[in-house]
Amino acid sequence: MSYKPSNIVAIFLAEFDVKSGYKLAWSKSSIAGFDFDGLDYKAFPSGIHEYTHSTVLLSHSVNDKLYYGLSKFYQYIIGDDSNDRNNVKMYSLGVLCEPKSNNWKPNEFINNGWEFSGILQEKLVNFVNSQDYTNFQTLEELNLDLPLTTPNINHHLLTNLPEMFKILGPLVFVLYKQSLLRKNILIFNQHHKIYDDQDILPNDNDSLYNITSFSYLISLLSVIPSDIDFVSKTSAPTCSQPIYNIGLNDLTGSLLQLKGYIGSTSDDILKDNHVYDIGVLIDDKSTVFRYPSQPIKASNKDYQKFQLIYQDLPTKKIGFTNNSDISTDDLNSIRTTSVQDYPPTSLRSDFQEPEWWRNSATEPVSWTESIWSAFAWFATAGQQLETQVPPTIHHVQDKADLLDLVNIIGYFHKLTKKWFYMVNELVLEALEDQSITEEQPLTERITIKLTYQDVAEMELDPYSKEDLEFIKEFILLYWEIVDHVEIGMGLTSICC
Repeated sequence: MSYKPSNIVAIFLAEFDVKSGYKLAWSKSSIAGFDFDGLDYKAFPSGIHEYTHSTVLLSHSVNDKLYYGLSKFYQYIIGDDSNDRNNVKMYSLGVLCEPKSNNWKPNEFINNGWEFSGILQEKLVNFVNSQDYTNFQTLEELNLDLPLTTPNINHHLLTNLPEMFKILGPLVFVLYKQSLLRKNILIFNQHHKIYDDQDILPNDNDSLYNITSFSYLISLLSVIPSDIDFVSKTSAPTCSQPIYNIGLNDLTGSLLQLKGYIGSTSDDILKDNHVYDIGVLIDDKSTVFRYPSQPIKASNKDYQKFQLIYQDLPTKKIGFTNNSDISTDDLNSIRTTSVQDYPPTSLRSDFQEPEWWRNSATEPVSWTESIWSAFAWFATAGQQLETQVPPTIHHVQDKADLLDLVNIIGYFHKLTKKWFYMVNELVLEALEDQSITEEQPLTERITIKLTYQDVAEMELDPYSKEDLEFIKEFILLYWEIVDHVEIGMGLTSICC
């Protein structure tokens, strides 16, 4: 397995004291004058006091340069009196890493020290349990080049993909599309409120870490594959920028000024600040909305595709293998042949899903679709417009390899490629119709015309207003040569 560990440039210890509040207790860096300002707040996001252990994913800007990292949180109660807050000790030990320059940006985003998660946890627990909170000698002995054996792939953010699908349901497709449009996406984590009757949340339910990891995963789903040909100029970035956990102090910083960011927060007050385009509210179910409150739901097509993907995923937390020997710091393989197809097929008889996936997260069937479906059935003498022999589906309910997750990412990339290839073809045809040559260049931008059949061939839902608006905005964003998109009703597939 090809692997190069993250390049740690800073280590820090943050403390929360019930009397004095947040403070940076200790730090060291290989960069002279490194600015740690604000990390004491970042290491203790709202709601973290409800955990004994947690992991916080970080991004930190210093001199207009972005660093990624993580901190391990540990809460310890001295003695038996948990009601005396003076007995409660809360510390976070974290690292910041300098991303290695890479022509495929997602490989930079994962340079956050995930592979050091275990040793940071061990050092933090030993320090806190020692109850000698002014002796940083054991931390001083930590080199920036932390000892590392073979990395535990189950600490890699990619292994949270099944959890993201479980929590977001079919709204995964909504966020994939909005991220492709490079909208600023902010995830509001209210998951901890489900356990308000508990003093401390279960150790195996670190929703703070899980939900923050969605920033990376959604960015990974929506990256533009490197083998895409752009036939028109575009200023759109090829991927969204994960900024991981953010808080109120970031309102005055630079992170929320980034274009096309994806972040998460436990600070509900940020919902009232227009620093995002798309909001995601996660509690006992998930909802997606445009700022300030316009809901967005998955199309029926996306709901059906999601079911087929989800039934292939583990239904509970498992340990992933890496028998396929995929590099954990270079996921280039997902750009090529590692793709899982999900053609229409029957769901397994034991497939179960929460009711809100269908009732709350998915658009209802429109009258237009109902009428056209009935007309199509009549026009084809009761035959389906498209028929396929269902393939054999391999289900990985109880075990999975990293390759299974990479294949799912590859499915989304394949869908993105399909949209680019089809629109490229339409654009080139429009240019050819206008006889554009080097001697006779284009003097004005062009109009692209789509039919409902084109939309259906793109695996989008022609009866979904959201999907129609998405493909229009998608074309206008990535093909600056186009200034107008028309979508008309094509009847050839029914009336011929």
